[in-house]
Amino acid sequence: ILRFLLRPGHPRRHAFVIICGAKCPELPGSGIVDARVADREIARHARLGTRNAAALPAPEFERMLVRSGVMVIKYWFPITDDGRHLRFMMRIHDPLEQWKLSPMDLESRRRWELYTKAKEAMLERTHIPEAPWYVVEAVDKKRARLNCIHHHLPGRIPYGEPHHEPVALPERVHKPDYRRAPIPAEMFVPAIY
Repeated sequence: ILRFLLRPGHPRRHAFVIICGAKCPELPGSGIVDARVADREIARHARLGTRNAAALPAPEFERMLVRSGVMVIKYWFPITDDGRHLRFMMRIHDPLEQWKLSPMDLESRRRWELYTKAKEAMLERTHIPEAPWYVVEAVDKKRARLNCIHHHLPGRIPYGEPHHEPVALPERVHKPDYRRAPIPAEMFVPAIY
């Protein structure tokens, strides 16, 4: 998840305080970039039915955000069943990748068609003119990310170079009587590489 949130003391932090009876302090204020990859959370609730998806007023909520000046951009990164199977097998056989496999991921293999139907229903229900979905083929994750960046960054998201105050490096203070103490040999980490 790539997430740029407002710091606690930011004056716009509580621009949206109460929405549908729930506090949403994470929503961005004016001029704040908040990019999220929410695939797993959205999908989990839609797929497993842990929330009543029909009762979620997502389209109205998104319309309200857009009316308030928030740019809502939604991407779905689908992969094929074969691509997902290959990723699972690579993770199963690579000890460095096994941490990425959760019980939810393993269960998703069994429920692939059920999850796909739920995803299709979610996309149909929440694809609105104010906040449309964009689908990025994601069998090759690196290319998918680059395609996604290229889709919105050039010319669609307003951007300007931020102003930076000049930084001046202060002079180092030299004390003629200071001598650096030797570091004991047992404290050094062996230089193997």
